[in-house]
Amino acid sequence: MVILNKICKQPDQFLHLNNDTVYLPQFKQRGGNPYITNNVSIDIIKSKANQGDVVAQLALGLLYGLGERIPLDHKKAAYWFQKAANQGHVVALVNLGVMYDTGRGTPKDFIKAKKYFEKAISKGSSEAKMKLGIMYFLGEITPKDNAKALELFEQFCKESPKECNRTIQSMMLQLRNSR
Repeated sequence: MVILNKICKQPDQFLHLNNDTVYLPQFKQRGGNPYITNNVSIDIIKSKANQGDVVAQLALGLLYGLGERIPLDHKKAAYWFQKAANQGHVVALVNLGVMYDTGRGTPKDFIKAKKYFEKAISKGSSEAKMKLGIMYFLGEITPKDNAKALELFEQFCKESPKECNRTIQSMMLQLRNSR
Protein backbone atom coordinates (compact mmCIF):
# COMPACT_ATOMS: atom_id res chain seq x y z
CA MET A 1 0.00 0.00 0.00
CA VAL A 2 1.91 2.99 -1.28
CA ILE A 3 -0.30 5.31 0.79
CA LEU A 4 1.47 4.08 3.93
CA ASN A 5 4.71 5.72 2.86
CA LYS A 6 2.92 9.07 2.99
CA ILE A 7 1.51 8.38 6.44
CA CYS A 8 4.82 7.84 8.17
CA LYS A 9 6.06 10.97 9.96
CA GLN A 10 8.91 9.19 11.70
CA PRO A 11 10.62 6.95 9.13
CA ASP A 12 12.57 4.94 11.72
CA GLN A 13 9.29 3.39 12.85
CA PHE A 14 8.72 1.64 9.55
CA LEU A 15 10.67 -0.67 7.32
CA HIS A 16 10.38 0.05 3.62
CA LEU A 17 10.35 -2.97 1.35
CA ASN A 18 10.53 -1.74 -2.24
CA ASN A 19 7.88 0.96 -1.74
CA ASP A 20 5.84 -1.22 0.60
CA THR A 21 5.93 -0.68 4.31
CA VAL A 22 6.39 -3.08 7.18
CA TYR A 23 5.83 -1.89 10.71
CA LEU A 24 8.76 -1.55 13.09
CA PRO A 25 7.71 -0.18 16.49
CA GLN A 26 9.76 2.30 18.40
CA PHE A 27 12.71 -0.11 18.75
CA LYS A 28 15.02 2.74 19.68
CA GLN A 29 12.74 3.75 22.56
CA ARG A 30 12.39 0.16 23.76
CA GLY A 31 16.04 -0.74 23.35
CA GLY A 32 15.53 -2.37 19.97
CA ASN A 33 15.78 -6.02 19.10
CA PRO A 34 18.85 -7.19 21.04
CA TYR A 35 19.90 -9.54 18.25
CA ILE A 36 19.98 -6.68 15.78
CA THR A 37 21.21 -3.81 17.95
CA ASN A 38 23.98 -5.93 19.48
CA ASN A 39 25.08 -7.14 16.03
CA VAL A 40 24.78 -10.82 17.00
CA SER A 41 26.04 -13.15 14.26
CA ILE A 42 23.47 -14.44 11.78
CA ASP A 43 24.40 -18.03 12.66
CA ILE A 44 23.58 -17.46 16.33
CA ILE A 45 20.31 -15.70 15.47
CA LYS A 46 19.33 -18.58 13.16
CA SER A 47 20.21 -21.14 15.83
CA LYS A 48 18.15 -19.32 18.46
CA ALA A 49 15.25 -18.85 16.02
CA ASN A 50 15.26 -22.55 15.16
CA GLN A 51 15.11 -23.31 18.89
CA GLY A 52 11.91 -21.24 19.13
CA ASP A 53 13.29 -17.94 20.44
CA VAL A 54 10.55 -15.51 19.39
CA VAL A 55 12.85 -12.46 19.51
CA ALA A 56 15.35 -14.21 17.23
CA GLN A 57 12.51 -15.21 14.88
CA LEU A 58 11.40 -11.59 14.69
CA ALA A 59 15.00 -10.48 14.14
CA LEU A 60 15.39 -12.87 11.20
CA GLY A 61 12.13 -11.63 9.71
CA LEU A 62 13.34 -8.04 9.98
CA LEU A 63 16.82 -8.81 8.62
CA TYR A 64 15.46 -10.78 5.65
CA GLY A 65 12.82 -8.11 5.03
CA LEU A 66 15.45 -5.38 4.94
CA GLY A 67 18.22 -7.32 3.27
CA GLU A 68 20.44 -6.26 6.16
CA ARG A 69 23.48 -8.49 6.76
CA ILE A 70 21.75 -11.26 4.75
CA PRO A 71 20.29 -11.29 1.22
CA LEU A 72 16.87 -9.67 0.85
CA ASP A 73 14.24 -12.41 0.82
CA HIS A 74 10.62 -11.50 1.45
CA LYS A 75 9.47 -15.12 1.58
CA LYS A 76 11.97 -15.91 4.32
CA ALA A 77 10.95 -12.71 6.12
CA ALA A 78 7.32 -13.84 6.01
CA TYR A 79 8.33 -17.33 7.19
CA TRP A 80 10.07 -15.96 10.29
CA PHE A 81 7.35 -13.40 10.99
CA GLN A 82 4.87 -16.29 10.84
CA LYS A 83 6.93 -18.28 13.38
CA ALA A 84 7.00 -15.30 15.76
CA ALA A 85 3.31 -14.50 15.10
CA ASN A 86 2.40 -18.09 15.99
CA GLN A 87 3.85 -17.31 19.41
CA GLY A 88 1.76 -14.13 19.61
CA HIS A 89 4.49 -11.53 19.02
CA VAL A 90 2.61 -8.32 18.25
CA VAL A 91 5.26 -6.83 15.92
CA ALA A 92 5.33 -10.04 13.90
CA LEU A 93 1.53 -10.01 13.69
CA VAL A 94 1.54 -6.48 12.27
CA ASN A 95 4.41 -7.25 9.87
CA LEU A 96 2.67 -10.36 8.62
CA GLY A 97 -0.56 -8.40 8.17
CA VAL A 98 1.26 -5.85 6.04
CA MET A 99 2.91 -8.59 4.00
CA TYR A 100 -0.45 -10.20 3.24
CA ASP A 101 -1.96 -6.78 2.51
CA THR A 102 0.78 -5.91 0.02
CA GLY A 103 1.52 -9.38 -1.35
CA ARG A 104 5.18 -8.98 -0.48
CA GLY A 105 6.62 -12.38 0.46
CA THR A 106 3.13 -13.90 0.63
CA PRO A 107 0.19 -14.11 -1.74
CA LYS A 108 -1.90 -10.94 -1.49
CA ASP A 109 -4.74 -11.87 0.85
CA PHE A 110 -6.82 -9.14 2.46
CA ILE A 111 -8.71 -11.60 4.65
CA LYS A 112 -5.48 -12.90 6.20
CA ALA A 113 -4.13 -9.35 6.54
CA LYS A 114 -7.28 -8.37 8.42
CA LYS A 115 -6.96 -11.43 10.66
CA TYR A 116 -3.38 -10.56 11.63
CA PHE A 117 -4.19 -6.89 12.21
CA GLU A 118 -7.13 -7.88 14.42
CA LYS A 119 -4.89 -10.22 16.45
CA ALA A 120 -2.35 -7.40 16.86
CA ILE A 121 -5.14 -5.01 17.92
CA SER A 122 -6.26 -7.52 20.54
CA LYS A 123 -2.69 -7.33 21.91
CA GLY A 124 -2.80 -3.52 22.06
CA SER A 125 -1.27 -2.43 18.75
CA SER A 126 -2.49 1.03 17.79
CA GLU A 127 -0.52 0.81 14.53
CA ALA A 128 -2.58 -2.23 13.53
CA LYS A 129 -5.68 -0.07 14.03
CA MET A 130 -4.27 2.46 11.58
CA LYS A 131 -3.41 -0.21 9.02
CA LEU A 132 -6.79 -1.94 9.33
CA GLY A 133 -8.49 1.45 9.10
CA ILE A 134 -6.67 2.07 5.82
CA MET A 135 -7.88 -1.27 4.50
CA TYR A 136 -11.48 -0.31 5.33
CA PHE A 137 -10.93 3.17 3.88
CA LEU A 138 -9.59 1.79 0.59
CA GLY A 139 -12.30 -0.85 0.35
CA GLU A 140 -9.85 -3.74 0.57
CA ILE A 141 -12.23 -5.32 3.06
CA THR A 142 -15.70 -5.89 1.71
CA PRO A 143 -18.09 -4.49 2.29
CA LYS A 144 -16.30 -1.17 2.50
CA ASP A 145 -17.00 0.23 5.95
CA ASN A 146 -16.34 3.94 6.33
CA ALA A 147 -17.72 4.00 9.88
CA LYS A 148 -15.29 1.26 10.95
CA ALA A 149 -12.39 3.02 9.20
CA LEU A 150 -13.20 6.27 11.00
CA GLU A 151 -13.53 4.48 14.35
CA LEU A 152 -10.11 2.83 13.90
CA PHE A 153 -8.46 6.08 12.77
CA GLU A 154 -9.90 7.94 15.77
CA GLN A 155 -8.63 5.26 18.15
CA PHE A 156 -5.21 5.31 16.50
CA CYS A 157 -4.96 9.10 16.74
CA LYS A 158 -6.07 9.09 20.38
CA GLU A 159 -3.51 6.38 21.27
CA SER A 160 -0.67 7.64 19.04
CA PRO A 161 -1.13 11.39 18.57
CA LYS A 162 2.45 11.91 17.33
CA GLU A 163 1.90 9.45 14.47
CA CYS A 164 -1.55 10.82 13.57
CA ASN A 165 -0.50 13.07 10.73
CA ARG A 166 -2.23 15.09 8.05
CA THR A 167 -2.82 12.10 5.79
CA ILE A 168 -4.78 10.22 8.46
CA GLN A 169 -6.56 13.42 9.51
CA SER A 170 -7.47 14.07 5.87
CA MET A 171 -8.93 10.57 5.53
CA MET A 172 -10.86 11.09 8.78
CA LEU A 173 -12.29 14.39 7.51
CA GLN A 174 -13.28 12.75 4.23
CA LEU A 175 -15.03 9.95 6.13
CA ARG A 176 -16.85 12.37 8.45
CA ASN A 177 -18.05 14.42 5.49
CA SER A 178 -19.37 11.32 3.72
CA ARG A 179 -21.82 10.46 6.53
